Amino acid sequence: MIRQSSVAGQFYPGSPRELTYMIRAFLGNAENLDVKGKISGLVAPHAGYIYSGQRAAEAYKSLSGKMFKNVLVISPSHRDFFDFISIYPGEGYETPLGILERTEDFDTLIESSTGCRFSESGHGFEHALEVQLPFLQVVLGDGFRLLPVVMGNQDEKNIEYLAHFLKAAKGQDPDLLIIASSDLSHFHDSETARRMDGMWINAMKKYDIETLENYFFSETCEACGGGGIIALMKALYSDNTQIRVTGYTHSGEINRDDSSVVGYTSAVISEV
Repeated sequence: MIRQSSVAGQFYPGSPRELTYMIRAFLGNAENLDVKGKISGLVAPHAGYIYSGQRAAEAYKSLSGKMFKNVLVISPSHRDFFDFISIYPGEGYETPLGILERTEDFDTLIESSTGCRFSESGHGFEHALEVQLPFLQVVLGDGFRLLPVVMGNQDEKNIEYLAHFLKAAKGQDPDLLIIASSDLSHFHDSETARRMDGMWINAMKKYDIETLENYFFSETCEACGGGGIIALMKALYSDNTQIRVTGYTHSGEINRDDSSVVGYTSAVISEV
């Protein structure tokens, strides 16, 4: 059972050649981040590549030249509602660049983890997970296996369940790379978006998980994959953890409409 591409030709080019060219152009235009230590996590946006691809590339470029046996990608669920963490049970995910095999290294852990289960829920037409995969294929090649995770209800309970699972998975595979897929505020004017998103980004820069939780649950700030970001930061936190936020853009900078924008940031988490 292979999960087929559902947004190729929409969110990103359906042609392998055009897709590779676009991603390499984004990476070529991205700054080299001064990331110290061993990279363990990324935050990346998931809009159409013309809107958020350059911002995503800022984080993905930090993976150049590195190798990972397993990569876990966390996505929110935009279409389906379910009250658990859904892990794809099939053999892999397909993009125009090929099939990414699902890792089986964590099957026993998944089966024993509270709140996590093998399920197709949330995976069928979800773009937020899929759009991360071509970046990984271009930057890392085909030497890794994928664990596709879609988070249903992003309440406190499920965030804790996911954080516990991620920490256990990281303990099992210390080299595991974990990616949280999220955009920021949606459909405010650009001034409001910059204010809201700036608050979220400042809390991320300080690795202030408590403030992020307060912003997320009070809806003071918006992040459609905020639960995944919080769970990721909780799971990777230690006295040696550092986060590097790459910057900020919004959709109005591309389509020249500042009346209703979506915000984007990306980040790299490392252990020094």
